[in-house]
Amino acid sequence: MARHPCDSSKLRVHVENHNVEGLLREIEGMNLNAAVDTCHVKPGWRKNMRVFLKENESVVERACLLGHLDMLKIFLLHGCSSNLPTSHGRLVHTVLTAVKAHRWLVDSGSALATLHLLLAMDCDVNVKNYQGKSPLLLAAELADGAIMAALLPHCLPWQLTCSDRDNGHTPLHMACMNGSAVCVRLLLDRLPQTEDVDIGDCLNLSPLLCSMMVLKHNVSFHRRGKDGDDALLNVQYSHMAIVEMLLDRGALPTKPVAPLGLPTSQLTGTNSLSSPPTSRSALQTALEVAHQYEVHGVIVSANLEEPLPEKKLTTLYAELVRLIIHKCHFSPFTSNELEVWANAHPYIKGLLTEINCYLATKESSEKLQDF
Repeated sequence: MARHPCDSSKLRVHVENHNVEGLLREIEGMNLNAAVDTCHVKPGWRKNMRVFLKENESVVERACLLGHLDMLKIFLLHGCSSNLPTSHGRLVHTVLTAVKAHRWLVDSGSALATLHLLLAMDCDVNVKNYQGKSPLLLAAELADGAIMAALLPHCLPWQLTCSDRDNGHTPLHMACMNGSAVCVRLLLDRLPQTEDVDIGDCLNLSPLLCSMMVLKHNVSFHRRGKDGDDALLNVQYSHMAIVEMLLDRGALPTKPVAPLGLPTSQLTGTNSLSSPPTSRSALQTALEVAHQYEVHGVIVSANLEEPLPEKKLTTLYAELVRLIIHKCHFSPFTSNELEVWANAHPYIKGLLTEINCYLATKESSEKLQDF
C-alpha cells in the first residue's frame, strides 16, 4: 500500500488530546519519517542542533513529555526509529527524563515496558545526552530496580563511572542519594574496581558519604512516636542497608572533602576522628545524626532536664553508629577527643563511652594476636 504524505499537525492534535484512536486512524499508511524526525529539514546541521530540535519539537518527543507512552509505542510500531534525535539527545534520554515527571508510569509498569520495546528495537543506550548524562545515570535518578536491571546488560563499562557535568555524580552516587538499595546492589555487582566505589563528586564526596548526608537531612523530619512516619522510616532503613553494602565492598569511611574553590588534587585525608576541616568521616556524620535525633526528641517532649550520660541508646541512629564502628577500623578516642565530642553532643555521652570501650577492647585483642 502506498504511503501518503504526512501532516504532523494532525498527529500533534491527537497527541495533545491523548486521542489514541484518532492517532491510529491518522497514522495508518503514513510515511512517518518526515513527521517524527525534524532533522531531515537541516541534514548535517549540527552546531545548534539542540536549539533547532527544541524549536521544532517532534510529535514523538511531545508524546513522551506528556507521558503518553502508549502513543510512543504506536509511533515505534509504525516505523519511528528507536534512536530518534530529540532535544534531550536521543529518544531513550527523553523517555527516561519524562518519566521522572510522570512517576505513575514507573509504578504502572509502562516505563519498563517502553524501555524493553526500545531495547528490542536496537536502541543505542551507550550515548550521552546534551547535559553529558548517560542513560544509566538517568535510570539511577529514577531509582527503580526493574528499569536499572533491564538497562544494565546493554551498557558499556564506561557508563558505570560516567558522571554528570554539574555535580560529578555517578550512577552509584545517584542511587545512594535516592535510597535505592536494589539499584545500589545492581551497580556494585557490576563495578569492577573497589576504587570505583569511592569515586568522588565535585566536592569529592563518595557515594557512602552522600548516602550518609541524605540520612542526616532526613532525620530532621523523623518525629518520635508520630503516625505517618513509616515511609520515612523505611527510607532511613534503606540508607542503612546501603551504608552496610558499601562498607562491605570496601568503601573508605573517611574521605577528604573539597571546600568550594579548593581543587581535589590538593586534598589529603585522615582516618582519625579529629579530622581536619577538609575531610568528612562517616562516623562523624553518624554521631551527629544520633545526637540530632535525641535533641529533637527532647524538644518535642519539652523535657529540658540534664541528659543522662549513661543512657543506653537503642534507636536506629545509634545502631548506625555501632554498624560503622564494627565494620571499619578506627582507633580509640583520646581523652581530649572524647571530652570534645561529649561536650558537643551531650545527649549521646553514653554512646560515645560505649563505642570507645569497644574500640579499646578491639585494639587490645588485635595487639594480643600479634604476639
